[in-house]
Amino acid sequence: MIISFCKHFDLSASLHRACRTACKCVSLAAGNYANALGDSVNEELAGRVRAEQVRSILRHMSSAMIASLVNGAVLVATLWNAAPTPLVVGWGLVLATAVALVVAPRMASRRRSRLTRVSSGVIAKINRNALLLGAIWAAAPIMFFADASEGARIVIACVCAGMMGGAAFTYASTPSAAIAMIMPIAASSIWTLARAGGDEFVYVIMLVICFCVVLIHGIMLHALDLMRRFVTRTEIQQVARRDGLTNLDNRATFRGLVTEAMLRLERAQEPCAIFLIDLDDLKRVNEQYGHSVGDDVLIETAMRLQKVARRVDRIARLDGDQFAIIAANLAGEMTIRAYAARIVQAFVPAYESHRAKLNVSACVGAFVAQQSGINVESVMRNAELALQMAQSRGANSFHVFGPKDDAALLERNALGRDLGFALERGELSLAF
Repeated sequence: MIISFCKHFDLSASLHRACRTACKCVSLAAGNYANALGDSVNEELAGRVRAEQVRSILRHMSSAMIASLVNGAVLVATLWNAAPTPLVVGWGLVLATAVALVVAPRMASRRRSRLTRVSSGVIAKINRNALLLGAIWAAAPIMFFADASEGARIVIACVCAGMMGGAAFTYASTPSAAIAMIMPIAASSIWTLARAGGDEFVYVIMLVICFCVVLIHGIMLHALDLMRRFVTRTEIQQVARRDGLTNLDNRATFRGLVTEAMLRLERAQEPCAIFLIDLDDLKRVNEQYGHSVGDDVLIETAMRLQKVARRVDRIARLDGDQFAIIAANLAGEMTIRAYAARIVQAFVPAYESHRAKLNVSACVGAFVAQQSGINVESVMRNAELALQMAQSRGANSFHVFGPKDDAALLERNALGRDLGFALERGELSLAF
């Protein structure tokens, strides 16, 4: 009968799923995000997960610390005549100081909630702060419960239970911090009740244990579900911001990077260089060998550009055969020309294909943004003009946008406008 019951409800599978979930929860609490959330969570994504955890904590930190102070004030007022006053006042001052140490950084660094990546050291600091508050509240029942009146004991039990619940609410996204605050309070409460004796306290100890188990279980599941949804959302956003073939940034992402670079130029006078790279022979490769070979050329191009670029530079594929690089803190004509020359040189070796060796050339246009006040459209326009001038010189050429190029652009636009007017007025004639 028991065997049929287990088969009917598939208890073995349920137990297996429960064990897997428990292992993932433990891994999340230990900071092992790859085991908890999947192998796709690399260090960069783990930094984003930690940032989401910090943002969740900071949203509730101020109200949680106010609640801690209110609970502390209630406990001090209750024990004012029931315990040695210096001891009660000293405990209250220690609590207020600890709360100030936790809240002050929160109020002074509200910008942290805007961070996109956070190191493991920040989580470790949060764990230490949680452990500090938990230790202070754990001291309350040890110091005051034995000599307190029945009413004061009820207050001590209530505020300790409330602080454990508050810890679960505040640190719901970070199980390690929640456990660091809950466990000291729970351990001291159980130890104090056991020392007090009495059959009624045995049931209270069982209630405390059940309460802690339920809290920690809920925190683990909530944090795991929250982080899973965040990872899924982040991966979807990354797919939308990346080129599917080369895994480089796409055009929308690149424009966002240029916008951020212009903001840094405005605020910190940090120059940046934009390089546009256009492949000259991709259309011929597609027509002669097929699009699969053309895709291989694009993938190889991305790899070559990654070897040329610095680690801090960002590379993007803007469209079919056009790539771009944004290089921060890069200025000086000689430096820019040398960088552009390295890009061109990267296309000199033939591309290896399973059908043939392919010679693909490229042209590079560069523009350096080093004066504040310029917008993204002007940056891209100047880089595109530099690319057009490089293409006019032939294959494997580069051009760096200079002051005279503005005049050349105005002259070209004026010529196009005059030709349009001449065509409308019938002033053009064909001569043989």
